[in-house]
Amino acid sequence: MTDDVVDLDVEERRLKLQRGLQRKSPDKIQAQLLDLPDPIKAIPRRQWLYGQHYVRGFMSCTIGTGGVGKSNLILAEALAMASGHDLLGHPVEKPLKIWVHNGEDPKDELLRRFAAACIHYDLRREDYYGRLFVTSGRTMPILVAGMRHFDVVQNGAVVNQIKESIVANGIDVFCADPLAACHSVEENSNMAMGSVIRIFCDIAEDCDCAVELLHHPRKPNGQETEVEHARGASALIAASRSARALNVLSKDEHSKWRFTGNRRAYFKVLNGKANLTLPPDDGEIFQILTVALGNGENDAPGDLVGVVNRRYPQSAADELSEEQIRDLLAALAIGGPWREDQRATDQPWVGTVIARVLKLDISSEAGKWQVATLIKNWLETGRLVRRQLRGQNRHWHWYIEPG
Repeated sequence: MTDDVVDLDVEERRLKLQRGLQRKSPDKIQAQLLDLPDPIKAIPRRQWLYGQHYVRGFMSCTIGTGGVGKSNLILAEALAMASGHDLLGHPVEKPLKIWVHNGEDPKDELLRRFAAACIHYDLRREDYYGRLFVTSGRTMPILVAGMRHFDVVQNGAVVNQIKESIVANGIDVFCADPLAACHSVEENSNMAMGSVIRIFCDIAEDCDCAVELLHHPRKPNGQETEVEHARGASALIAASRSARALNVLSKDEHSKWRFTGNRRAYFKVLNGKANLTLPPDDGEIFQILTVALGNGENDAPGDLVGVVNRRYPQSAADELSEEQIRDLLAALAIGGPWREDQRATDQPWVGTVIARVLKLDISSEAGKWQVATLIKNWLETGRLVRRQLRGQNRHWHWYIEPG
């Protein structure tokens, strides 16, 4: 781009930033009448940038203990957004510009992780170059606020430089990993943390970008991490428009979903707060795979680096042979009637015959989930159908039979 050519998108966002900063101090506070415009013509739609988590103009957060995989997840999502490729099960409308600031790891380690992810996802330099920005707190610390005596002091110069860099480079998503490395205020103070979180909300609003903050939970005492377990004050979750939590798969989940290998290499992501949309019913599951960088000497594999890979639960129906399907449908056709409600006591639940044919133990959570999933899938495909009949007690009940 020559010097006399103006990047219209950057210029428009710079003007929007200036207008936003001017609006921060209104001359007069007064009530305003609502004159609702035509929503189709005058109300812009929300700009979801990735999945139902990153949205332009808002702040979101991810909560997870150290070592679960949240940093690797963020790097993979950053590559998906920068490349415009569907790497983790979420389509991207167009390539986006991402700035990932890691406040703890050195730049070399971040390069290793990105390189390993590019090897795993078969990404080349041209897929992301010019749209992915990466900084390290080791060489460029970012501290947006601190404490002076008992007062929170905003580092205005740093905040303004972040905003200017976001606007100048047309950044769509800014990610701070972790939040604790970007401030030095008292985490347990809602007033202090509220001031810090307000800074990042202002960055999202003033710069017309999405902001993602990574944060650690307090000690869960054996419980699964939920977004409410975020360490310190509640200001972070209260201000986030979307908040999600990461957990290692439990033994039951690892068995139930028929995953193999080291259980601790798997983690699930569950959205625990979604102000702008309904949270999804089911979480997402990922596995940390080991990728060799090939940077060793004398044909050695070199560094081994973890990379996030999306996984999907496997049910018993996914592994059935045609012979097993025929046997199962025949058993359902011979006996019955089979109740849909597994709590029924007067007549047998349809899952009992399925478990018997497939040799599944429905006294265990894993076995019962496999049977229930098979029933759900076969009802959707038409192999099984629901029919309402009178039962032995002359009441109407739902039954399951072959389609």
